[in-house]
Amino acid sequence: VLDNVKILSQQHPPLLIVHGHKDSVVPFSHGKELFSAAVGKKTFVDFPEAEHSDIPIVAQDRFVFAMKD
Repeated sequence: VLDNVKILSQQHPPLLIVHGHKDSVVPFSHGKELFSAAVGKKTFVDFPEAEHSDIPIVAQDRFVFAMKD
């Protein structure tokens, strides 16, 4: 079993988590939990209008900016 919280609580490369509020596959709270557990440089970008896999479609500009940043 992959323990993401354990992995992210150790040193890792810079982290970007993007998560849609309407995600019915992975609860939004899980994304926030992983972000809280992560150490080092990290960024969390939430998308209130997005579901699980439509972030690049419903918020293309914000998504691309987050990836570039």
